[in-house]
Amino acid sequence: REGDARLRRYQVTLPVRGPYRGVRQFVSAALRTLPNAALEQVSFQRPRIEDGEVEAQLRLTIYLPEAGT
Repeated sequence: REGDARLRRYQVTLPVRGPYRGVRQFVSAALRTLPNAALEQVSFQRPRIEDGEVEAQLRLTIYLPEAGT
């Protein structure tokens, strides 16, 4: 619960894998689709430089009104 704002905060961590550009496009689309979400943290890892894909961990916080408000 977020203070007197009558909001509930949900944190979601998503593993995402794909080309760097594809991961960025996914993040952009997610934030457009969920305007009540905030990207809290993102980390990228590419085990080998020649790999065409990255592994990312995205932490999103989604704010929703409390039930009955």
